[in-house]
Amino acid sequence: MQRIISIITLLSVLVVANALHAQDRSGITQSGQLYNHWMSVEDVKMQGSIAYIATGYSGLQIVDVRDPAAPVQISQYNTSEDFTEQVELVGDRAYVMQYPSGIRILDISEPSRPNLLGTIAQNPEEGRYNTIFAKDDLVYVALHTNEDTDALSIFDVTQPEDPFLIGSLDLPDWNRQMNAFGDVLYAACSDSGLCCIDITDPTAPHIIRLLNPIHPQQIYALTMHDTLLYVSSSIQGHLVYDISTPSEPRLAVYNDSLDIPGNLFFHGDTALAAGAGDFALITYDMSDPVHLRMRNHFGFHNASG
Repeated sequence: MQRIISIITLLSVLVVANALHAQDRSGITQSGQLYNHWMSVEDVKMQGSIAYIATGYSGLQIVDVRDPAAPVQISQYNTSEDFTEQVELVGDRAYVMQYPSGIRILDISEPSRPNLLGTIAQNPEEGRYNTIFAKDDLVYVALHTNEDTDALSIFDVTQPEDPFLIGSLDLPDWNRQMNAFGDVLYAACSDSGLCCIDITDPTAPHIIRLLNPIHPQQIYALTMHDTLLYVSSSIQGHLVYDISTPSEPRLAVYNDSLDIPGNLFFHGDTALAAGAGDFALITYDMSDPVHLRMRNHFGFHNASG
């Protein structure tokens, strides 16, 4: 089935690339679109003017978005049996999470010619990788086992052709997303809340705090901006933590009247989030970064076909 992958879908990319030439304080205007046969858009990451897009069974798509009115697909990496769910970028490498194979380590020094360097294999009989995070020469992998338990595994990828496990940790719940600041890894541990994990020694990670200060709620998305951590939950509303001291996050605000449906992307004094239902894109006023205010939303009716 043909999909029209709208520039709205890729707006996170264009924001980071400072390419939103049609933006004003009242909202956002569509500036271009890319027609293709991609199954879906699961994740988008940016490096310079190049977008790396996880598109389910359509694989990893690599798109040049330097001209937002005319994005150009320059290459792809795909294996016919795998579902591409997430991509992380560190330097000249892309870490591509695919089910059921695992995590493909790609050389992207030439974006038009991605080259496989190695694989962190996954065994579907043991469980499924939920999410990944990459930093320096380490890849952090969240696993949900077939026995309904959860764990964090840390792999050394200094030699990408031979990645190896150096540390692991049992987690209290399903880990939906990770991010790090300093030597602390923050994990969205679903109903158990925000897990703060000391990774000073990656061979011996340990939980130092488990935060869910309001009431039980499903934590599913984390976005970092300067020294603030934005946390989205399944209950309408969001939390903002001050992480200027990484090991001691301080709740700066809990707003139960403003919904942030997922990850935020930042451009000047505007934050953007992919919406749900009739809204493809929601914009927020960031003039006060702790107390976000909804600015506008963009409808999805013209973003697919």
